[in-house]
Order: sequence, then C-alpha cells, then structure tokens
Amino acid sequence: MKLLRVLQEKQYYRVGGTEPIPTDVRIIAATHRDLDRMIEDGRFREDLFYRLNVISIAVPPLRERKEDIPELVQLFLQEFSIKYKTPIPENDPEVMYLFLQHSWQGNVRQLRNIIERLIILVDEKERIEPNHLPQNFVKHPSLTNDSITSLVIF
Repeated sequence: MKLLRVLQEKQYYRVGGTEPIPTDVRIIAATHRDLDRMIEDGRFREDLFYRLNVISIAVPPLRERKEDIPELVQLFLQEFSIKYKTPIPENDPEVMYLFLQHSWQGNVRQLRNIIERLIILVDEKERIEPNHLPQNFVKHPSLTNDSITSLVIF
C-alpha cells in the first residue's frame, strides 16, 4: 500500500516523520510471468500493475535472438577483462558454436555469468576452449522453454 502511495503521490514519509519528502523516481521492472493472468487469478494487485505499467516492452528470450550472442560475448569479455585486469582471451570457434546451440534458460544473465567464469578461470595465455565451459552447460545445450521476458519501464 505504501509503495502505491509513493508511486501515485511522488512523496513519502520517513518512519516516525511528519513532513512529506518529495521523490522523483523511475522504476524498471522485468518479469517472465503473465501478469494479466496473475491479476485474473488474484495473485497480483491490479492497482499496482496499472501504476507500474506505463510502457511495456516484450523482450524475446536469448534463445530466440541467437544473432545477439556473438556481440554479447564480446561485450562481456571486455567488461570482465577490465574488471579483472586481464587481457581478453581468444575464443575457440567451437565455444561460439556451443553458445549458439544452447537454449539459454537463464537468458542474458546466464551468458554473462559464464563469460565472467571464463575470464576468472582461463589463464591469460590460454584460449577459451569447450573444456573450460561448465559441465552442465555442455550436457544440456538444447533445452527449451517458451517463456518471454517482459520489460516494463516507468
């Protein structure tokens, strides 16, 4: 209830306070759940949904936009090379092939975590090879899931 009031009135009160504190915030929320269905089932508050749902963007899961994978891999390699102060390792083409075949149940977050793991574990003179990938990644490259992630911007 208090969150609804903050979103509606753009102000809040400190605990024990009597003066309103103005706020100007933007909320970005993402879910893979069907919020319309959850509202119908009484599992999500309709009033909260309408306060939050100003702009909705359907973002397909990574497995439906495989063409983004090579670019994301390069982006994450650069990011984690800087973070861990290590040169960007070379990728074996087989690794990219495995990335492109994978179902990415964890979406971009899963890819990002795997790239961070690779940067941490691969010696700076080594090249990223399939044997560097987590065992469970290589075992289940083509699981499927029909969920679509939605991104809501307020």
